[in-house]
Amino acid sequence: MATTKKNQKTTDQKIDSLAPGATIELSRNDRGVRVVAERSGDGERVRIVRIYADGERVLGFVVMLNQRW
Repeated sequence: MATTKKNQKTTDQKIDSLAPGATIELSRNDRGVRVVAERSGDGERVRIVRIYADGERVLGFVVMLNQRW
C-alpha cells in the first residue's frame, strides 16, 4: 500500500500559518471573485477580504486574535 502525503491545507491552517504582514489567497471562483486573508504587521489582527473581479467592490472584516471579551 502506497502512502501519500496530504498537501492540502484547511482554511484555518492557512490563516494560522500566516506570518505578520503576509497575505494569502484562500479561494477564487470562476467569476474572478477572490477571498484573501491578510495578517497585520504586529500579528494581532487578521483581515478577511472578498475582492470582486471588477475591482470596485471589496467586502472585508477584521478578526482580533488572542483577545478576551
